[in-house]
Amino acid sequence: ATWYALWRLEGTEWAQVNAKRIKGNSFTDTTAESGKTYTYAAQVVDKNGNPLSVGPEEITEGIGTIYWLAAPVLRLTAQEGADGNEVLLTWDPIPGATRYVVQKMVGKTWTLLTLTDGISYVDRDVQSNTSYSYHIYAESETDGSVSAIRTQSIRFIETPTVTDAVNTLNGVKVTWQKVSGATYYALWRFDGAEWVQVSEKPIKGNTFTDASAMSGVTYAYAAQVVDSKGAPIGRQPGEAGYVMSHALENFICYQAPMLEFFSLPTSLRITWEIPNGVAAVKLEKKVGKTWTEVSLTDGVDTDVKAGTTYSYRITALAADGTVLNGPRTLSYKHVGIPYISSAVNVANGVKLTWNKAGGATWYAVWRTDGSGWVQINEKPIKGTTFTDTTAESGKDYTYSVVVVNKDGTKLTEEGEYIKSVCCLGSPVAECSSDVDGVHISWTAVEGATLYRLEKKVGKVWKDIATVYADEDLAYLDADVKVGTTCSYRVTAINEDKEGEPAGAVRSFSHRHLTMPVVASAVIVSKGVKVTWKKVSGATWYAVWRLNDEDGTMEELAVVKGTSYTDTTVVAGETYTYLLQVVNNKTGDLELTEMAPADKYATYGRVITHITPQLK
Repeated sequence: ATWYALWRLEGTEWAQVNAKRIKGNSFTDTTAESGKTYTYAAQVVDKNGNPLSVGPEEITEGIGTIYWLAAPVLRLTAQEGADGNEVLLTWDPIPGATRYVVQKMVGKTWTLLTLTDGISYVDRDVQSNTSYSYHIYAESETDGSVSAIRTQSIRFIETPTVTDAVNTLNGVKVTWQKVSGATYYALWRFDGAEWVQVSEKPIKGNTFTDASAMSGVTYAYAAQVVDSKGAPIGRQPGEAGYVMSHALENFICYQAPMLEFFSLPTSLRITWEIPNGVAAVKLEKKVGKTWTEVSLTDGVDTDVKAGTTYSYRITALAADGTVLNGPRTLSYKHVGIPYISSAVNVANGVKLTWNKAGGATWYAVWRTDGSGWVQINEKPIKGTTFTDTTAESGKDYTYSVVVVNKDGTKLTEEGEYIKSVCCLGSPVAECSSDVDGVHISWTAVEGATLYRLEKKVGKVWKDIATVYADEDLAYLDADVKVGTTCSYRVTAINEDKEGEPAGAVRSFSHRHLTMPVVASAVIVSKGVKVTWKKVSGATWYAVWRLNDEDGTMEELAVVKGTSYTDTTVVAGETYTYLLQVVNNKTGDLELTEMAPADKYATYGRVITHITPQLK
């Protein structure tokens, strides 16, 4: 035989207990229930499970009967009892069992601890840092049946005792006794409501500083033995059986105040907040090699000089003068106060310039429009200039520069040595030439009441026009010669502001060009060919066509040269061709004006297109 099936009789019914054929001569019936009597029989089958021998009903020999008892599951807990260290053994009751046998490995021999019908036992013969093994099995006095043996081991580790807790500048430093056999610990804290583990990782050592403790709060601290991954080995505080004598109770956390410094023009402002539970503080200043208690006047120390570093320390005190925490020592380099020497409108915003303050390296710029101070630089400024590119034309701003550390923390306060300015943008100007001269126009600037137009004559800028904001923002300079390059600049001004603040000066140049003249427009095989003479200083030309029938004017092309063929003409239509000089191939800027209608005959050519027919 190779394959078998196993059958079980329960009451009067046989049932097969294996789901698949069995190759071998043993099988474990995991569906049996403790406290019941079962009869088993085996049968030979083929590889498909078909019977090859008689069924269990016909078997008279080779039948096994058992009163089955499940093996108890043993749970071990190392704890401290009233009489010392102990291991608590517990298990669940087993159906059909009348008593339980509990044994302990002593040396290399299993020694009986108890025969009991209960479900617990306390072994008080234990020592710290020692491993113990126990096993248990169930018995039935009904027929003498015995369950399988279940073995469990435990290592007894003492509970560490917290011996000290001290308020430090970084938090509460907790110390506990080292436990023999223990390497890693966890620290727990109780705030009167719940136990919380304050150490995120296993602690290798017997000290830990609780940086999250809050001043004025009463805590209890307890340590627990854990493994290298933080899994508990010893009893957790707050659990049943934990002995609170290992914890340090009624410890009050007191924090030392933090000092903040701000340089003022002739003094140093020092501020702090008194932590909860602290009754008073003592502030001292190092003078030479001696610490001297100082009393501030309105929160400032007036005995300071810019560029000098001073050391201060502050101590938290109880009402009776007892030191609760500290002293906390901090050094500060007193810096000068920067003052803004100029705030002027430039092309891309408002440019600020300030003096280099004594002892300062990094600065920040603050701005208010009347609705509150805001810092406008993203990173600390190493230098003494900054352009505010977010300023809006037409708005009034007040600026202040403060000294900061490299990380951006303030060393001085905003609002000292302020500078106000009305932001005015810069007009964008365009120029073009015609027979009358140079036409100049520019865009409006928000907040401007008038514009000053200047022209460079030799090396001197001379006013040539004042144009008010409600007028046409344009000017014709007739005092120019063809072929010359003229330089202009236009400035936006708000005459309602004190000192008549001006916007950034916008300078620009223009070469006064001759208006191009169409020399000829003749019919060719593909349309109408237009030609002209080159204009001195010109490169690109825009070719325009006026349809005399419907009056429409359209730009045909921008060309680099002196001729163009219009292939879109229609026979019988009459056209007038005109030219303009432009700045590039896309014609973004017109450098000469379009000839007026009464000058078409002078600068353009008229032609009626005819398509010849060969006969």
